[in-house]
Amino acid sequence: MRSCLVGDRSIGTFSNILYRPPRVARRGNTKQRLREIVLEAKLDSGARTSSLHAGNLQQFRRDGKDWAAFDVTDNEGRNVRIERPLVRIAQVKSALGTDEARPTVTLGICIGTVYRVTEVNLVDRSELTKPLLVGRRFLRGRFLVDMGRRHLLEPLCRRKTVP
Repeated sequence: MRSCLVGDRSIGTFSNILYRPPRVARRGNTKQRLREIVLEAKLDSGARTSSLHAGNLQQFRRDGKDWAAFDVTDNEGRNVRIERPLVRIAQVKSALGTDEARPTVTLGICIGTVYRVTEVNLVDRSELTKPLLVGRRFLRGRFLVDMGRRHLLEPLCRRKTVP
């Protein structure tokens, strides 16, 4: 089968992705550099949006805006605390068919050499096998998911300034 994608990027159903945080994050009155995080993700063209397992999820206000703080565990078992402004509360149909309201943030994600800032809703995925589900809003026009293969690309994006 031939894809019509630029660079003919075929990917498997599972892949390592890279979350690239802003160069500098604010924590209280201090600034700190955050490291990149590699996570194993399920790539699902049947899901519209992307979802991330967010442990210890807390919503709060900072400078008059709504924010979310949450923990993410990377592939090496390191726990990282992330704080991001809330974009919206998304109404999502869960895998069980129930409607859920989920806080949504933007994250910079890299698969192969494709880097994109995308909306990701935050949810408890602890009962699922992968902490991140990447949906078709990220994948469409960029990748062709080969359901019979896994781990075809490693994250290879070059350093960019991230919002």
